[in-house]
Amino acid sequence: PQTDFHKSLNNQNKNASHSSSSPSWRYPIRSTNAYFTQMSSIFSGKFLSWIAIVQFSLSGGVMTLMWSIGLPLFKELGIDASRQQLYMTMIISPYALKPFIGVASDLFPIGGYNKR
Repeated sequence: PQTDFHKSLNNQNKNASHSSSSPSWRYPIRSTNAYFTQMSSIFSGKFLSWIAIVQFSLSGGVMTLMWSIGLPLFKELGIDASRQQLYMTMIISPYALKPFIGVASDLFPIGGYNKR
């Protein structure tokens, strides 16, 4: 069963597909503006602000914490600088590969599930 949210998204997608004949990637500023207009018509400004704050603070906060704690932790464990770089690279690799993993999971469904 579709919720009101899904119905409004489907209606907006149908309207958007009929209103513009050219792909949205050709006009990045216009499509970005349309995206945020669509999001603000569905969700409140307070909710969108909360999502942005949480995303930036958690993502940036975790990365800052990881990099600032890494050096003293590895020094305490007696690990030299070259090994530290290797370990930190291994720790951050999943985060850096996230866009590629997302595209791969969309192209090759895992367990029959994907976003489309």
